[in-house]
Amino acid sequence: GFLFFLLFSVVQIVMYVVVRRRLVPPVLIGLIGVIASIIALTLMGLAQGNEIYQAIFAGLVVGGLLSGGTLAMALYFL
Repeated sequence: GFLFFLLFSVVQIVMYVVVRRRLVPPVLIGLIGVIASIIALTLMGLAQGNEIYQAIFAGLVVGGLLSGGTLAMALYFL
């Protein structure tokens, strides 16, 4: 579970840096970052022994909202 959380944090940092440096269009990195975050948090939930539905729900809500927040902060400070 810790490795998936580490992957999630790396995705957040990379997404923020790439948007701030304007290396890739924000829509593309936002799409990739949000999907990767949702997958990482869903896998973390499954690794902790949660049911598949609970893991998917947590991945969608937490992964989506935190990635959206990271993206919003990066775009605000452009």
